[in-house]
Amino acid sequence: MKIIEYDKSYDEEIKDLLVELQEYLVEIDDWKTQVLYDNYREEIFKIDMRKVEKQKGKIYLAIENNCVAGLIIGVVESKDEIDIITNDCAITGKILELIVSKNSRGKGIGKELLNKMENYFNSINCERVTIEVFAPNKKAYNFYNENGYIDRDIFVSKKLNYEADKITMLRVEENKELYMNLLLEADPYKNVVMKYIYEGDMYILKKGKNILAEIVVTDIDDETCELKNIATAEDARGKGYASRMIKYVFDIYKKKYKRMIVGTTENMIPFYVLNGFTKYHHTVKNFFVDNYDKEVWDGDLHCIDMYYYSKEF
Repeated sequence: MKIIEYDKSYDEEIKDLLVELQEYLVEIDDWKTQVLYDNYREEIFKIDMRKVEKQKGKIYLAIENNCVAGLIIGVVESKDEIDIITNDCAITGKILELIVSKNSRGKGIGKELLNKMENYFNSINCERVTIEVFAPNKKAYNFYNENGYIDRDIFVSKKLNYEADKITMLRVEENKELYMNLLLEADPYKNVVMKYIYEGDMYILKKGKNILAEIVVTDIDDETCELKNIATAEDARGKGYASRMIKYVFDIYKKKYKRMIVGTTENMIPFYVLNGFTKYHHTVKNFFVDNYDKEVWDGDLHCIDMYYYSKEF
């Protein structure tokens, strides 16, 4: 393993590590405030590079087997008007990123990168170095403690939203039939619903302890999945919960599939188009006649054919 200064040819691997860290922070965040947006990879790289350019920064890379095993990004901390009237404004180094690939941990790479950056800060007469650590990241906190870093500025947070109003969405792994009353709001025949709920993935939306909506997604093939069932409790309709659930599963399944399709009656086509299923896919003639023992009605509409629309990812 060797440590080198920033080399543009490793940009894509640097971005990979930045995403790897954010994925980990999302995973350990007990408040679920951390997110990983589609544009994170490119945007965080641009942000870090701008700071390096404007704030006398450095990037060091740990290279192992011609691949980036770790990185550290440091800059000289800028001072604002509050700093000017409250502290000595000594030159201070700030570590923006210190990441070691999960496949290269336990080899002391993090410590070597940290030492390298501290040596740079010393060379430009920095008197101290700081780094912000996400509180749930206990491993990082302990690492910095072991390397001489102590608590100086501590930010504390408190949730102000009441649990009764908190909306959460989660996957249901077992006992899916417990939600049958809600499932039957969308598909009125239990024997049909039972055929697909255990073949697919089911998610529910809760507000406090109340279950307000559900959605079921099944696999069609390697490129296509299907939104098979979605329903909102009668007293919770008109508040956008179904749309939130659709967006939620889009974010999950776009990582695995090229498209999601949904089969619907004529009455519901505008709703699905408005929520992203903008491309007509196909029609199954006599679907409701061939698959249900009794007539199926959607309001005043006698349902005969099933119309499929798709969301292309």
